[in-house]
Amino acid sequence: FGDPDDAGSPTLTTAMQEFTFNVPVTGNTLSVQVRIEQNGGSEEIAFDHVQDTGVVAIGNPPVLANIEGAALSYSEGDAATPVTSTLTVTDPDSTDLKGATIQITSGNDPSEDVLAALALPAGITAAPYNSASGTLILTGTASLADYQTALRAVTYANTDATNPSTGTRTVRFQATDGDGNPSNLQSR
Repeated sequence: FGDPDDAGSPTLTTAMQEFTFNVPVTGNTLSVQVRIEQNGGSEEIAFDHVQDTGVVAIGNPPVLANIEGAALSYSEGDAATPVTSTLTVTDPDSTDLKGATIQITSGNDPSEDVLAALALPAGITAAPYNSASGTLILTGTASLADYQTALRAVTYANTDATNPSTGTRTVRFQATDGDGNPSNLQSR
């Protein structure tokens, strides 16, 4: 037996009490259909016990949301200012993250722009800021709540107090979960 339309379907060749097979995950819904055909006829099968064993890895990415829509208010000489206070972090199938990348994606002036993250939650560390690419990288396995706190702790500062570049900057956030799935992008 086996599904003649699906070469990868399990094939039944002998009498059985238990039949085990792997089901590839292709979304959030699992559908198993059993059809028995013999000599042009078909049989209906009633199941009184179906057991799922093992772990199903869905592989959904984390989700960043709710960043402010308005531009960050920053004036010449201001102290380092948090980029966001409303960004949220969720993940439908993971309770922790392993990293995040924050980058000035437009308007970066390497001679004066600085992103930093001070007072990070335990388990999260910030690599030295890369001024040439405008990138700050956070690493370490920590809870979603801790990463949300860390991302909200990211600050922007302009180190040129006498004649700073006044162009608009865009700062982009992205996180990665323990399975290596990158989140969506959120920018301000």
